Amino acid sequence: MFERTHEEKGKKMNWIIISVLAGIFYAFMILGITYLTKIKRLSVISVNFQYLPIIFFFLIPIIFLLEGGIVIPGLKTLTILITAGGLSFLGNLTLVKAIKTAPNPGYANAIASSRILIAMLGSVLLIGAKFDILSAIGVILIFLGIGLLQKIKNITRDFNGSSWKKMSLLSAVSLGLMIILVSYSVKLVSSLTVNFYVIGIISLLFFLLALKRKEKIVTSRTTAVILIMTAIFGLLGNVLLFHAYSITPNPGYANAISSIRMIGALFLSYLILRRKVELEITGVVGVLMIFTGIIVLSL
Repeated sequence: MFERTHEEKGKKMNWIIISVLAGIFYAFMILGITYLTKIKRLSVISVNFQYLPIIFFFLIPIIFLLEGGIVIPGLKTLTILITAGGLSFLGNLTLVKAIKTAPNPGYANAIASSRILIAMLGSVLLIGAKFDILSAIGVILIFLGIGLLQKIKNITRDFNGSSWKKMSLLSAVSLGLMIILVSYSVKLVSSLTVNFYVIGIISLLFFLLALKRKEKIVTSRTTAVILIMTAIFGLLGNVLLFHAYSITPNPGYANAISSIRMIGALFLSYLILRRKVELEITGVVGVLMIFTGIIVLSL
């Protein structure tokens, strides 16, 4: 009995630590995306179609090293992975657009992190996860935080007339649905295999979109280095978080812990890119309320 309890505690600590590390890597990835879009003024399509394939190609040797090759899943699993890739494509497209046009990338990421509501709802409906008074308090805090962020003045309005706030919400819905599918997939195949197919599909879709828009590959050495670093941070974040999904009792828990990324993005971007990034008390309180709500929701 003691050994089993000790093992369960150890497993819990493992996914918590992994989720925290994923959140930290994601925060630096967001910082890289902010630099590329705000300082280097790369388009949303340009950033996505260049840094995502880098992640994909880095994954290939990792999969061969750790798993001996690429697994071809069954038709059902493959269909789920393709759908997850499509949702992730939409989620990444809208999130990077929101990061580019928001006063602070932490604001956009905080709203997008409300995707845990979608993931938790899916867990309640599909696997009977609990929803109690703490869950209700968490939901209320998240909505109050989103409400505060909605009060922040828009800097730009583009992308077919939609603001960064709407883009963030659309990203939350898309990525929330993607999390549900990924959480199911990692029970069928390894987390690295899920990463390979999802990232591969996103990269292909962005490549096709870049061809249609006639986007150019960057030639600046500094920009190329930032793209590679952004990809590495994104790769580490994805690999760790998808692995956490496979060992946590509820994927919403891992996603909640990794939401520390919004705090990191909020302050890192302001400290390092201050001339292009704003920070105001309303935004800070809104982000902290959403983060607190997500943590409470996962308890």
